[in-house]
Amino acid sequence: MLADITLLFLGIVAALVATLLTNRHKNKKLSLVKVLSQSALIWGGFITVIKLLLLTYLVEHEDPAFLVKVFVYFRPLLLGVLIKIFCIPFEKRGKKEDAEVTVQNASPSTASELLSRREKEVALLAARGYTNTQIADELYISVATVKRHLATIFEKLQINSRRELKDIL
Repeated sequence: MLADITLLFLGIVAALVATLLTNRHKNKKLSLVKVLSQSALIWGGFITVIKLLLLTYLVEHEDPAFLVKVFVYFRPLLLGVLIKIFCIPFEKRGKKEDAEVTVQNASPSTASELLSRREKEVALLAARGYTNTQIADELYISVATVKRHLATIFEKLQINSRRELKDIL
């Protein structure tokens, strides 16, 4: 068990170092939690495959403790999966924080990049002063769809009114 944890830890450290070295020259924001969870799963699986290959080579299938040994040899993969599961909430929180920073730093040109093609159409018509019914008639969609698009637009751009939308666009 200690050897499994040591091998898994060394593999994760190697993956982190490799990721840091390859991204050093790129001005790319790096999520350490994401790299940790991915490398834990990969290295846990890698160690498990190696140990299972050794097991099938060394052990005969008639051994009554074969299934127990298979389970024992799956420990590195299970540790990797547990680390991945543990990191999931932190990855989601990091994505949400990154999205908030992106929206807060968004200039008018990048604000429209956050929106889909249809959301841009709805936003432009709303900024021109069209009512929801007029937007629905113009784009051949329902008023409920217009309301849903506007709610999404307001959330993505972190605004509360059509006046703010007009200022951004």
